[in-house]
Parts: sequence; C-alpha cells; structure tokens
Amino acid sequence: MHLIVSLALTASCTLASAAEPALILKSGHFTCPASQAAAVETMADAADLEHVKEAFVDAYMHGRCGGSLAFSVAITQVRAVRTRGGHTYRCFHELDLASGAADLGESCTLDAFVTTIAAEVAHRRGDYTVAREDAKRLEARCADGGVVIIEKRADHWDRAAVVFPRRLDPPLRAVPADRETALRDGCRGDDYVR
Repeated sequence: MHLIVSLALTASCTLASAAEPALILKSGHFTCPASQAAAVETMADAADLEHVKEAFVDAYMHGRCGGSLAFSVAITQVRAVRTRGGHTYRCFHELDLASGAADLGESCTLDAFVTTIAAEVAHRRGDYTVAREDAKRLEARCADGGVVIIEKRADHWDRAAVVFPRRLDPPLRAVPADRETALRDGCRGDDYVR
C-alpha cells in the first residue's frame, strides 16, 4: 500500500511539473550568484529606477553581478525571496537544456526579469525586418528579438522560430504561404504557445 501511494505521488508530481509553464529570464536580464543576493536585495528595495541602476552599476563594477544579456534563458527551481524592505526577488537555477537538469548553481535577479513564455508572447508585436529572401528561403530578424526562417515548398511553407531559449524552440510548423502572416506570427512567438 505504501509503495502504491508513493508511486501515485511521484506520478502526480511529474505530471504537475510537466504542466507548469516554462519560466524564462527576459532578454536584457542580469544575474547575481546567490552568494551575492544582498546586491539583488539592495536593487529590489531601491526607492526608484535611478537608484536601481546605481545599485546595479555598483554590483557589476565590483564583480558581484553579471551584465545584461541580450537573450532569454530557461530557468528552473525558482523561489521567491522577500527582502527586509518587503519587496521580492527571485532565485533560480539555469536549466541545462541539453540534459534537462539545473546547472551552474543558484543565481538571483529582480522579479521583473522572470516571466513565462506565454506572458512574453502576449507583449511581442511581431514586427520584423527581412534579412534574406530567395525562391526557397526567407529569413527575418524579429524586432523583439529572435529570428524566423521560412522554407518555401511547392505546396506549403515550413516555419522555424528561434525567439526564446534554444531547445524550447517548437518544431518546424507548416504555415500558409502568406509572407506577412507567416513572419509576423513567427516573430510574435505564436508557435511556442500552440
């Protein structure tokens, strides 16, 4: 009986974790090792954006935190930490997408940088600039970050979107041969939430 309950709990935890939304750090995020969480706490408790910037520059210049990164990062084991001033920030592990395990130890950042893919898709406009186009291929750079590649086939087009962390990328998706819709929907990140 004990084994059956244990197996049922394990199965329900596995299903629950599979159903949880994928958490990411927004592009433009910074991180500090958990051992330097006091630097993040100072930023979280700052009176205004100007003081946040000053606290970040100080932490960065003294090697306590890493700089702004231009790409999203998949994270796991996220926990909220409350500051003495009553604000929160998040600590997490970066997800090693090759193995699916956490790596590099625990890091922390401001709440504003932690989000879900669905939330980010809701904010993306889908604007793009065509980088390359020929009879068989179309490539666009997304204004909100990322790249969309369209493979033109005789009977349909296939779209590959690389908008969020690698390995979270959806598989190739067949799309109508409508250039504007195919690129805009790809840059918006629609394939990630279907």
